[in-house]
Amino acid sequence: MKNLMHVKHGGIYWILSFILGLSACKDSISEEGNIPYDPSLPVAITGFTPDSGAVKTQMVIEGENFGTDTSLVKVFIGGKKAVLISAKSNFIYCMVPAKSYEGTVSVTVGDQTATASEKFHYNREMMVSTLYGKVRDDGKYDVVDGAFDESFINYYGVQEPTWFSFNPNDSTELYMSQDNGKPIRIFDLDEKVVRTGLTTGEAGIRRMRTLSWTADGDTLIVASDDGGGGDNDKDRKSAIYVTKNGNGEFRNAGVLAAGRQCNGVAIHPVNHEMYYNNFSKGVLYRFDYHKWGVGPENCMAHREYITTIQDTIVR
Repeated sequence: MKNLMHVKHGGIYWILSFILGLSACKDSISEEGNIPYDPSLPVAITGFTPDSGAVKTQMVIEGENFGTDTSLVKVFIGGKKAVLISAKSNFIYCMVPAKSYEGTVSVTVGDQTATASEKFHYNREMMVSTLYGKVRDDGKYDVVDGAFDESFINYYGVQEPTWFSFNPNDSTELYMSQDNGKPIRIFDLDEKVVRTGLTTGEAGIRRMRTLSWTADGDTLIVASDDGGGGDNDKDRKSAIYVTKNGNGEFRNAGVLAAGRQCNGVAIHPVNHEMYYNNFSKGVLYRFDYHKWGVGPENCMAHREYITTIQDTIVR
């Protein structure tokens, strides 16, 4: 028992000694980390970690004479200014900026600049960010066409986006349909602006759904959610086709196929036939308009039933 007590007491003494020593070491580090920048001494970088990463990677740079005044310190990675979080004499905490491809790591303090002997390896990663639009503090915004940059300042936006589709003949044009009577909006990635395309009034329909294109990309196909569950298919437009007008805009609309409550239209890439659905019946149809011609009458006479996918009561 006596020996056991001796061991226990010895262990306690060791732990207390360790804690006191750690505390003293911490105080030393803290004091050392608070040393201000000395212009008479050189600034140096001895290393950094991690040695690779993507934008917003948190980096620690180790070195000498960084000081603690962040207003004097600037960090550059690959020639791009990094986000400086803190400086503690021998350490700098920062975040890797976007597009730091070249990888050189440098620190400027006052009039001095130090450069690391090794380079940071920048990894390109897919990033998701807002393309257009911003809401005010009250959660509202204005539905206005304009420049991408302008939309973040003036609180522009879009309403009820339903479907996105790139113009197959112009990869800089991204088309977006909007629900409940709203027009197609076009994101011009070259000019960096948003403009209004085909309106529901021009199309003669109420609700635009999916967007598809003919194989040559010269015609836009828009699904039309028209009518209710009790309406006759022949009296409703399930799809319209849109061709270019004299100004090169897709504005000339005509009726391609009949049917009520169409949520989706797709053009087969090989046989170029059209496939579309009826929401209330859960039915999928095929229509070869190249063979039979466009329009409600041709569609009703020659469309083919494919299958039914129904998990609700048929209306």
